[in-house]
Amino acid sequence: MTDWPSYNRSLIRCSKILYTYAFLDKWNDMVLAKMNENKKGKKFIYQDSFILVIGYVRVYFQ
Repeated sequence: MTDWPSYNRSLIRCSKILYTYAFLDKWNDMVLAKMNENKKGKKFIYQDSFILVIGYVRVYFQ
């Protein structure tokens, strides 16, 4: 037997997560340039917004 209501909710949840990746279309190298300005040591590779979204995804699935 399959629990169809639960399965449907999981599909909806998956589509909500896929929607959040739209911010990658707006990836702005100027933000990284500003973050790396006057920074000593290794430069940043990812924007703060990317790290924040990855954190949300991790919390959401755990």
